[in-house]
Amino acid sequence: MAHVDPELTRQLTEAGDEGMVEAVVRLKPQTSGAASAEPDETERLTHQLMERVQRSAGRQENEVNVFRNLGSFAVSARPAFLKTLIAQPEVAAAVANRQPGAGSIPPVAKRPSTLEDIGRESKRRPPARKVRKSAR
Repeated sequence: MAHVDPELTRQLTEAGDEGMVEAVVRLKPQTSGAASAEPDETERLTHQLMERVQRSAGRQENEVNVFRNLGSFAVSARPAFLKTLIAQPEVAAAVANRQPGAGSIPPVAKRPSTLEDIGRESKRRPPARKVRKSAR
């Protein structure tokens, strides 16, 4: 049985029958002791799974992006398709592709910037202002 992210479960429930959900699916490695499936095996197995699930669920995925070197793929589909996909024996885990709060990083020590802050990351400072001497 595949490990399913609680956030993915929530999104599948909330999407209803016609909503679209995006998930990242990790495949079980075919070789014991391997961290992930081989790149060619990942590609072949992903396409084989998509065809099998399409026949079983009676629906087609919207989009698939195979991560060959990671032994996984991202898929966008209706909940019925994803539920059938997750139940397949080749699937090790599935997580929601869109996680709450994943798109923003909250500021730390928020404060207004000043002209002196320019160039701080590169350790360069703006040139010092030249002071004009008054004529006597």
